Amino acid sequence: MVAILLVSSALIVLAGIMARVDDVGKDDDPWSDVAAFLQQGVTDGVTPGAVAVVGNADQILFSSAFGHFTYGHFPAPVTKTNPETTLDTLFDMASITKVLTTTTAVAQLYQNGDLGLDWKLSDDRLFGPAYANHGKEEITIRNCLLHNAGFPPDPSPNYWDKSFGWAETANYHPELSFSCQDKIYNSGLQQSLANPVGAVYVYS
Repeated sequence: MVAILLVSSALIVLAGIMARVDDVGKDDDPWSDVAAFLQQGVTDGVTPGAVAVVGNADQILFSSAFGHFTYGHFPAPVTKTNPETTLDTLFDMASITKVLTTTTAVAQLYQNGDLGLDWKLSDDRLFGPAYANHGKEEITIRNCLLHNAGFPPDPSPNYWDKSFGWAETANYHPELSFSCQDKIYNSGLQQSLANPVGAVYVYS
C-alpha cells in the first residue's frame, strides 16, 4: 500500500511538473523534483527501486532509474544478487494496474458515454455471445468493478501452470513471449465461476 501511495504521489508531482515543462529556460532541470522525490522514496525504504519514464506523442521528456531490485538485506532468491535498476528493468505491476489503468479507463469511457456500467460482458460491444457460458451470462462491468462477478481469485488453471498447456510453462524460467495471448483470451471466455454473480466479494 505504501508503494502505491508513492506512485500516486509521484503522479501528483508529475502533474505539477508537466504544467511547467514548457518553461525549461526558467528551470535548467524541470524534472529535478520528480527525481528527488523518487530517490527519497528509495532512501526512506518505501521501495527498493523505481524506474520513471514520461513522454508525449513526440518524445521522451524524462527517464531515470533509482535504487535496486530488492532491499539490500534481502538479495534476490534465485540469483542471490541485488542489481541496480535500469531503464529496461521489468516490474510486476500486478494490482496497481487496476487502480492506475483499468479504473481510469473505465471512468473516462463512462464519462464520455462510451461504456455503461450495467452492460453485460456478453454484450456484442464487449466480449460478445461467446462469453455467455458457465453462468457468466449476467456479469456486468459493475460486477467486475465491485469484485462480485463470481470469478475465482485466480484463473483456473493459472496461466503459468503446466496444465495450461502453453509451451513456455514447461520451463522453470519461461521466456517473455506474447505467443499465448490468444490462448489466454479463449481461456477467459471459457472460465467457470466459483460463486453466483453478485453474491460474494472475492478480490481477483
